[in-house]
Amino acid sequence: MGRPRLSLQSHVLRGTRPHYDPSKDAPAPAIASGRPKVPSHLNGAARSEFKRICQLLEKRQHLTAGDLYAAAALAEIVTRWVRAKRELDERGLMIRVEWTDKNGDLRSSEKLSPLVNAVAAMESAILRYSRALGLSPIDRSKVVAAAVPPPAPDDEEAAFAAFEKQLEQGATNAN
Repeated sequence: MGRPRLSLQSHVLRGTRPHYDPSKDAPAPAIASGRPKVPSHLNGAARSEFKRICQLLEKRQHLTAGDLYAAAALAEIVTRWVRAKRELDERGLMIRVEWTDKNGDLRSSEKLSPLVNAVAAMESAILRYSRALGLSPIDRSKVVAAAVPPPAPDDEEAAFAAFEKQLEQGATNAN
């Protein structure tokens, strides 16, 4: 049986370096959960999409105030994507392009609508932002639940219980 692992404090005292990655033993950072304010630059449809995204993240206990920009960008892209898809459905995938050749004759041909490429770019951006927020099925397990916000100062019993819990965690981390 191998020797037990030395603590980081023991390595510091001995002047040695650990052969393992000490960051893996570190506890996950406790980021307080909280709902970000709806940005004022979002229009009506984007505002409702932002609220929907925040509700999804809140149900999973992944929502923090730091998700503001990613959620706002995702909401904006989703609303643009919906508008572009409606426009693409109305116009169709192909468009007729007319031009004059060097003899001055009018020519025409059908080409793929530029909206097709725009919709594809928006779809890839939606997937990127969904992964960043942990909304895709693969990334759902990688996102750590946000910490419960600290109790209100007037609730002394809850504040004392939180203080005791911090002391217990500090004692277990020191060993």
